[in-house]
Amino acid sequence: MGGAPLFFLVSITFPGDIDRKYIDGIYDGLKSSSDEFGLPLIGGNTARAPIVTISTTVLGEVKKGREVLRSGARPGDAIFVTGTPGDSALGLTVLQNHGLKALKGRWRKAVLRHLDPVPRLSAGQALSRQRLATSMIDVSDGVALDLKRLLDASGVGADIGLRGFPISRELQRYSESAGSSWAPLALSGGEDYELLFTTRPKDEKKVAALSRAIGLKITRIGRVTETGLNIVGADGRPVKLKRLGFEHF
Repeated sequence: MGGAPLFFLVSITFPGDIDRKYIDGIYDGLKSSSDEFGLPLIGGNTARAPIVTISTTVLGEVKKGREVLRSGARPGDAIFVTGTPGDSALGLTVLQNHGLKALKGRWRKAVLRHLDPVPRLSAGQALSRQRLATSMIDVSDGVALDLKRLLDASGVGADIGLRGFPISRELQRYSESAGSSWAPLALSGGEDYELLFTTRPKDEKKVAALSRAIGLKITRIGRVTETGLNIVGADGRPVKLKRLGFEHF
């Protein structure tokens, strides 16, 4: 939504006989991330339980009137996405197939994108500050599903084209070696935490300038329409996905 994080809390449970090194490792990881973003841990709760559970809550703020909602997209707006969606889904696939050995293999970058995703805080804040985004959502459950959520909130539709869709070299090479399409991973895979947003046609050049200024790939993938979600492949044919993304319930 274009906000800035302020602090976070952690509620965590462990079995009574757990190794202390395991606990220290978790908190070392939390501290590493909190130091990276200047985000202090201010409290939470610790308890004994049969299994390990970790629940974090981050609180932040955004200037009044600068928050970017899901509901602001309008027909004619351009649709953009940051980074290269599908990398996290590729990382999960490789981990499922090869275990932790994948951390030393040719798909290491994708595995790290799954295990340690980078939140696009500076990009979201810049889009808010420059008033470039008419609507925005992060890609946690898949580009197609999260885009549908944005469209539903805005009461609009979209046309998406896969020609020129931003994918990484790793995902391209993996799909070629597997003899399969990269589209399901790029469109339906989650946990990328890239930003998916819409902008007015007159601001498209400003988005390109922002991309260069912050050194982050930002790609136009489609256009907002009146109704429906239509995805067209590089060959011009409609793309049908078995699922749009990860459904929680």
